[in-house]
Amino acid sequence: MPVCIFVLETGLRKINGRLFYVQKVREDTYVLEEVDEIVHSEESKYQKIDVVREKHYGLCLFLDGSMQITEGDEHIYHEAFVHPAMITHPNPEKVLIVGGGDGGVLREVLKHNTVKKAVLVEIDERVIEVVKKYMPSVPQGSFSDPRAEIVIEDGFKYIEKPRNEFDIAYIDLTDSPDSPIYGEEFVKKLKNALREKSVVVFQTFGLVEHLGSQQKIVSELKKYFKYVGIYGAFVPSFMDLWTFTYASDYFDLKNVEEDYVRKTLDERSVKTRFYSPETHRMLFINAEYSRVADRLKKL
Repeated sequence: MPVCIFVLETGLRKINGRLFYVQKVREDTYVLEEVDEIVHSEESKYQKIDVVREKHYGLCLFLDGSMQITEGDEHIYHEAFVHPAMITHPNPEKVLIVGGGDGGVLREVLKHNTVKKAVLVEIDERVIEVVKKYMPSVPQGSFSDPRAEIVIEDGFKYIEKPRNEFDIAYIDLTDSPDSPIYGEEFVKKLKNALREKSVVVFQTFGLVEHLGSQQKIVSELKKYFKYVGIYGAFVPSFMDLWTFTYASDYFDLKNVEEDYVRKTLDERSVKTRFYSPETHRMLFINAEYSRVADRLKKL
């Protein structure tokens, strides 16, 4: 009897006459997003870049077959990523962003009137140019802000240069949890680039997509920082609770009162759609799921 083996290839695929974007989120799990329109597609020097229009979330950016952001809910990811650290720090003046070529993190950082300079280091200039042309609602002109410095360079190389320079750093890279950005060499160099009273925040993937990885990253960062913790927000287009891991020798992001968050947002005239004093507390409650996920990983 003949055996039929079905191989599901990732990327843009026609299935039963309909166009889908197929993502592999785990070894045994795929996600199919129905696509209304292919807006742009190219191979840059570093990766495949696709912008498509999806039925529920509008324009979506994919890099190497993996969804990065959508117009519909990117504000959840970017506001959750940026504001807990920015609010906790009493006077964040200089901020480093490694990755983040879509401009969403930069946009949220620049909402804070304390910021004098924000340096965005992106290895692939084409990501910036594609987003500026096809998804301008994400950066909202932040690349042209006079406080923004855009550096086209490998973040690993850039991080070797500055010393005691940044108040906050955001690591918004699409590497795997086993990437060297969570290892000794990168973390030591990053810490050298930070001021004494500083915070670094890593995006640390989805709980479902990378089950158990967050606690491994926390354990590694605890070797170098006094305060290390996880928080998270459910991002509908990712179909996952997306996590962020912070590290600092001075600030513990979870121990911030709602009244302080409200007061600081008002004083800095920061307008948000998702992040709020109540949301700040919720983000850290969500982190409890990472401990459950870690136990499931061990079963």
